Amino acid sequence: MKHHDPTAPLPPEYRIRQCRREDLFGVIHVDAMAFAGHDLFPGFFFVQALDICGDGFLIADFHNEIVGYAIAARRQDEVLQGWILSTGVLPDHQRRGIGSNLTAQVELFLARAGVSATVLTVDPENATALRFYQRLGYEQVSRFPDHFGEREDRILMKRRLN
Repeated sequence: MKHHDPTAPLPPEYRIRQCRREDLFGVIHVDAMAFAGHDLFPGFFFVQALDICGDGFLIADFHNEIVGYAIAARRQDEVLQGWILSTGVLPDHQRRGIGSNLTAQVELFLARAGVSATVLTVDPENATALRFYQRLGYEQVSRFPDHFGEREDRILMKRRLN
Protein backbone atom coordinates (compact mmCIF):
# COMPACT_ATOMS: atom_id res chain seq x y z
CA MET A 1 0.00 0.00 0.00
CA LYS A 2 1.35 3.39 -1.00
CA HIS A 3 1.56 5.95 1.80
CA HIS A 4 2.28 9.63 1.69
CA ASP A 5 5.08 11.31 3.54
CA PRO A 6 3.70 13.77 6.10
CA THR A 7 7.05 15.52 6.16
CA ALA A 8 7.06 16.23 2.40
CA PRO A 9 7.69 19.96 2.20
CA LEU A 10 5.13 22.43 1.00
CA PRO A 11 6.28 25.19 -1.29
CA PRO A 12 7.75 27.85 1.04
CA GLU A 13 4.98 30.38 0.46
CA TYR A 14 2.40 28.00 1.98
CA ARG A 15 1.81 27.39 5.68
CA ILE A 16 -0.42 24.95 7.53
CA ARG A 17 -1.73 26.02 10.93
CA GLN A 18 -4.71 25.68 13.24
CA CYS A 19 -7.88 27.42 12.16
CA ARG A 20 -8.96 30.49 14.09
CA ARG A 21 -12.39 32.08 14.24
CA GLU A 22 -11.28 34.92 11.95
CA ASP A 23 -10.36 32.31 9.30
CA LEU A 24 -13.90 30.96 8.94
CA PHE A 25 -15.05 33.25 6.13
CA GLY A 26 -11.98 32.15 4.16
CA VAL A 27 -12.76 28.48 4.87
CA ILE A 28 -16.35 28.95 3.71
CA HIS A 29 -15.02 30.56 0.51
CA VAL A 30 -12.65 27.61 -0.08
CA ASP A 31 -15.54 25.17 0.44
CA ALA A 32 -17.72 27.06 -2.05
CA MET A 33 -14.99 27.17 -4.69
CA ALA A 34 -13.65 23.63 -4.17
CA PHE A 35 -17.10 22.08 -4.29
CA ALA A 36 -18.83 24.42 -6.76
CA GLY A 37 -21.97 22.86 -8.15
CA HIS A 38 -22.44 20.55 -5.17
CA ASP A 39 -24.38 20.90 -1.96
CA LEU A 40 -22.16 22.79 0.44
CA PHE A 41 -21.86 22.73 4.19
CA PRO A 42 -23.79 25.59 5.75
CA GLY A 43 -21.62 28.25 7.35
CA PHE A 44 -22.62 27.26 10.86
CA PHE A 45 -21.09 23.81 10.25
CA PHE A 46 -17.63 25.39 10.17
CA VAL A 47 -18.29 27.44 13.31
CA GLN A 48 -19.40 24.29 15.14
CA ALA A 49 -16.50 22.28 13.71
CA LEU A 50 -14.07 24.85 15.10
CA ASP A 51 -15.78 24.69 18.49
CA ILE A 52 -15.85 20.88 18.58
CA CYS A 53 -12.77 19.78 16.61
CA GLY A 54 -10.39 22.52 17.77
CA ASP A 55 -6.88 21.20 17.12
CA GLY A 56 -8.22 18.95 14.35
CA PHE A 57 -9.29 21.92 12.21
CA LEU A 58 -6.37 23.07 10.08
CA ILE A 59 -6.02 25.59 7.30
CA ALA A 60 -3.44 26.22 4.61
CA ASP A 61 -2.59 29.82 3.89
CA PHE A 62 -0.75 31.42 1.00
CA HIS A 63 0.48 34.92 1.80
CA ASN A 64 -2.28 35.22 4.46
CA GLU A 65 -5.05 34.00 2.12
CA ILE A 66 -6.89 30.81 3.18
CA VAL A 67 -6.44 28.35 0.31
CA GLY A 68 -7.29 25.03 1.96
CA TYR A 69 -8.66 23.36 5.06
CA ALA A 70 -9.06 19.95 6.69
CA ILE A 71 -11.28 18.97 9.60
CA ALA A 72 -10.81 15.80 11.64
CA ALA A 73 -12.18 14.41 14.89
CA ARG A 74 -11.79 11.29 17.01
CA ARG A 75 -14.82 9.16 17.73
CA GLN A 76 -15.77 9.56 21.34
CA ASP A 77 -16.47 5.91 22.16
CA GLU A 78 -14.51 2.70 22.46
CA VAL A 79 -13.57 2.61 18.78
CA LEU A 80 -10.10 4.05 18.22
CA GLN A 81 -11.07 5.58 14.92
CA GLY A 82 -10.80 9.09 13.57
CA TRP A 83 -12.88 10.81 10.95
CA ILE A 84 -11.74 13.27 8.33
CA LEU A 85 -14.95 15.25 8.05
CA SER A 86 -13.98 17.53 5.18
CA THR A 87 -11.00 18.67 3.16
CA GLY A 88 -10.93 21.33 0.49
CA VAL A 89 -8.37 23.28 -1.53
CA LEU A 90 -9.00 26.21 -3.87
CA PRO A 91 -8.83 24.99 -7.48
CA ASP A 92 -5.98 27.40 -8.34
CA HIS A 93 -3.87 25.89 -5.54
CA GLN A 94 -4.55 22.20 -6.17
CA ARG A 95 -1.82 19.76 -7.23
CA ARG A 96 0.82 21.50 -5.11
CA GLY A 97 0.79 19.11 -2.16
CA ILE A 98 -1.58 21.19 -0.04
CA GLY A 99 -4.32 18.57 0.23
CA SER A 100 -1.78 15.83 0.92
CA ASN A 101 -0.08 17.89 3.62
CA LEU A 102 -3.37 18.90 5.24
CA THR A 103 -4.46 15.26 5.28
CA ALA A 104 -1.12 14.15 6.72
CA GLN A 105 -1.30 16.79 9.45
CA VAL A 106 -4.82 15.87 10.56
CA GLU A 107 -3.76 12.21 10.52
CA LEU A 108 -0.88 13.11 12.86
CA PHE A 109 -3.37 14.93 15.11
CA LEU A 110 -5.55 11.80 15.18
CA ALA A 111 -2.60 9.46 15.77
CA ARG A 112 -1.53 11.58 18.76
CA ALA A 113 -5.10 11.21 20.07
CA GLY A 114 -4.66 7.43 20.07
CA VAL A 115 -6.47 6.69 16.82
CA SER A 116 -5.40 3.56 14.94
CA ALA A 117 -7.38 4.16 11.73
CA THR A 118 -8.89 7.07 9.86
CA VAL A 119 -12.08 6.98 7.85
CA LEU A 120 -13.83 9.41 5.53
CA THR A 121 -16.63 9.43 3.01
CA VAL A 122 -16.45 10.45 -0.64
CA ASP A 123 -19.14 11.09 -3.23
CA PRO A 124 -18.89 8.08 -5.60
CA GLU A 125 -19.10 10.47 -8.56
CA ASN A 126 -16.07 12.44 -7.37
CA ALA A 127 -13.41 10.44 -9.21
CA THR A 128 -10.74 13.03 -8.43
CA ALA A 129 -11.26 12.70 -4.66
CA LEU A 130 -11.39 8.90 -4.88
CA ARG A 131 -8.04 8.82 -6.72
CA PHE A 132 -6.56 11.38 -4.32
CA TYR A 133 -7.40 9.36 -1.21
CA GLN A 134 -6.40 6.05 -2.84
CA ARG A 135 -3.02 7.60 -3.64
CA LEU A 136 -2.70 8.48 0.06
CA GLY A 137 -3.32 4.85 1.07
CA TYR A 138 -7.07 4.88 1.69
CA GLU A 139 -9.07 1.83 0.66
CA GLN A 140 -12.75 1.61 -0.17
CA VAL A 141 -14.54 -0.25 2.61
CA SER A 142 -18.24 0.05 1.80
CA ARG A 143 -20.90 2.15 0.14
CA PHE A 144 -23.69 3.95 1.98
CA PRO A 145 -26.75 4.43 -0.24
CA ASP A 146 -28.65 7.68 0.43
CA HIS A 147 -26.19 8.54 3.21
CA PHE A 148 -26.82 12.30 2.99
CA GLY A 149 -30.34 11.99 1.58
CA GLU A 150 -31.98 10.62 -1.52
CA ARG A 151 -29.39 9.84 -4.22
CA GLU A 152 -26.62 11.16 -1.96
CA ASP A 153 -24.56 7.96 -1.73
CA ARG A 154 -21.12 7.95 -0.15
CA ILE A 155 -18.17 5.59 -0.27
CA LEU A 156 -16.51 4.88 3.06
CA MET A 157 -12.72 4.84 2.82
CA LYS A 158 -10.28 3.79 5.53
CA ARG A 159 -6.57 3.99 6.21
CA ARG A 160 -4.66 2.41 9.07
CA LEU A 161 -2.31 4.80 10.86
CA ASN A 162 1.16 3.66 11.94
